[in-house]
Amino acid sequence: MKRLLAMVHLGPHWLPATIGCLGLLLRLVGLTFHSLWLDEAVAVRWARLPFGELLARTATLREDSHPPLYYLTLHGWIRLFGDGEGAVRLWSALLGVALVGIIYALGKELGGRRTGLLAGLLAAVSPYLIWYSQEVRMYMLLAVLSAAGFYCLWRALDDGRLRWWIGYLLLTTGAAYTQIIGAFMLPLELLIVLMSFGQRRGAVRQGLVAVGMATLGFLPLALIAWQSSAATSTERAVPTVGSLLTGTPVFLFLRQVPQGWQGLALPGVLLAVLGVATSLRGDVRRGLSIALSIIVLLTLNYVLSVWRLPIFGAPYIIIVAAPVLVAVALGIDALWRWRWQAGMAALVVMVAVSGVGLRFDWERSMGKEDWRAAARYLGEYAGRGDCIVALPDYASIPLTYYYRGDIPVIAPFGATVQHDAIGPALAQVATCQTVWLVASHAEQVDPQGSVRAWLMQRYPVLTEQYPRGVEIRALAVRYRYAVQGQAAALAGFGERLNLVAAQADTVVVARDEIYHPPSGWVHVRLAWQVLPGADVSGLRVQLHVVDKLGQVWGDRLTRPGEVWQFYPPQRWQSNEIVGDAYDVNMNPITPRGRYRVELQVLDSNGRALPVNAEGMPPDRFFVGDVEVR
Repeated sequence: MKRLLAMVHLGPHWLPATIGCLGLLLRLVGLTFHSLWLDEAVAVRWARLPFGELLARTATLREDSHPPLYYLTLHGWIRLFGDGEGAVRLWSALLGVALVGIIYALGKELGGRRTGLLAGLLAAVSPYLIWYSQEVRMYMLLAVLSAAGFYCLWRALDDGRLRWWIGYLLLTTGAAYTQIIGAFMLPLELLIVLMSFGQRRGAVRQGLVAVGMATLGFLPLALIAWQSSAATSTERAVPTVGSLLTGTPVFLFLRQVPQGWQGLALPGVLLAVLGVATSLRGDVRRGLSIALSIIVLLTLNYVLSVWRLPIFGAPYIIIVAAPVLVAVALGIDALWRWRWQAGMAALVVMVAVSGVGLRFDWERSMGKEDWRAAARYLGEYAGRGDCIVALPDYASIPLTYYYRGDIPVIAPFGATVQHDAIGPALAQVATCQTVWLVASHAEQVDPQGSVRAWLMQRYPVLTEQYPRGVEIRALAVRYRYAVQGQAAALAGFGERLNLVAAQADTVVVARDEIYHPPSGWVHVRLAWQVLPGADVSGLRVQLHVVDKLGQVWGDRLTRPGEVWQFYPPQRWQSNEIVGDAYDVNMNPITPRGRYRVELQVLDSNGRALPVNAEGMPPDRFFVGDVEVR
């Protein structure tokens, strides 16, 4: 034990490297667990543009509210490594590892080597930092540049070397050109400079010049940002002081957890307070710098959210992650110096809290839109002659990142939908076999659901799928096919209907976490022909998934607008074939094995029509076998 304590206290040279490797491992694990969501796909789209066009279009902040630096770095990364899921996220993961190193260095500078090691370890296992290290967004680059800029300023004020001043200017200006809130570092750093009286001679003067130069470098972007923010909309609500004080620690220590788990952020808060208080007693300048880093940055975030544009949310507080983790490390170090057992216990608690948060980082319900699953479903079920309608138009960006099929994607709705404009915008749909409506965030342009209603008034529904954050609805544009005479039948039902085609999924999962939790669905496609003069009023389809003993494990879903409701059998013509489709909802506890999909047609009294088909029972038709996995 003494040897272990000596290692932690003295910190062998390989220990920081081990922490860095741990941080890298945790950022590579589950790197592509979640699908790219809308904003990530938008970032990739920007980065794919030619360099000159990218710079020209992002520098104005009109088409995108974020400055260009991150997109420019991602552009270079894509040129080298491609734009695949893992490739584009790897850039953020490596930035996340760099942040671990910077937080280690900052903790070491402000509290000693053990504080640095503790801060680096907390950063390495932080579910919040790991999440943004696995997202194709600018927030991790913002955290790296702002924390590194602060570190360079601190070192420059202490020893005055030119390299630290140059590093400070480049990094702090770069933070502002990565995300506007990077400019929050400027007033904070001005306060840090003003507190540096008594340091090296001329430090305050040099610091004022450096902060002034960084401010001048940001000024052109600040003017553009101020003008564009007046026209920028956001889904976030205006925060309250309460939401700022309660939400920030939950974000920083847990990222996102279900209701009731938020209290796990309390140990981190208490340790951060202890760390700041202990540091203030030992070195007022250092302690006050850490406290101001947290207070000033959060206050500016709050003020801007209330006064100009609501920006408070999990990604925008990443700028305080470094000082908060250093403060927590100082708190653990204070307990360690009092009783090593207390310090070790505090460290174990914080690592355990991070473990809880990491569990939810890699849980499907905590992700955003699952465009990967949406595209996979379309790839499996959308056929030749179909078309896809993306709503709103920018939903086509993440969809087409994943969907590489040859089915046309129509995306005509980029502004608030006007009812009289829907028909002309969707004129192409009339030439399709099936139209697939793919909607996400549709309430922003179509709060009344007018596009969905317009389609459902004209076309029957074949299926609905709900990958996280996305709605997929297939509607049959063509479901009636003219024929000459009677088509070859698979089965006859009570001398009223002939079944001319039947197909069902052959593999399904009983419990589905992707398309419609918690149950898997068996998709069944049928085609019918009514016999001349037959009475088919009041008929309905019944579908079951049964085992060898005849026990039912799946039953068909009934949804408004299906073919038999939209175009009832009593209206069918004997010289046409009518196609329809159903989804059979599985019991999520269905054991693995092979099952049978059974079809019956019931009359108005609920009695099954007799079936005339070779090798079939007298009252049902076997559509096919399905393997439940």
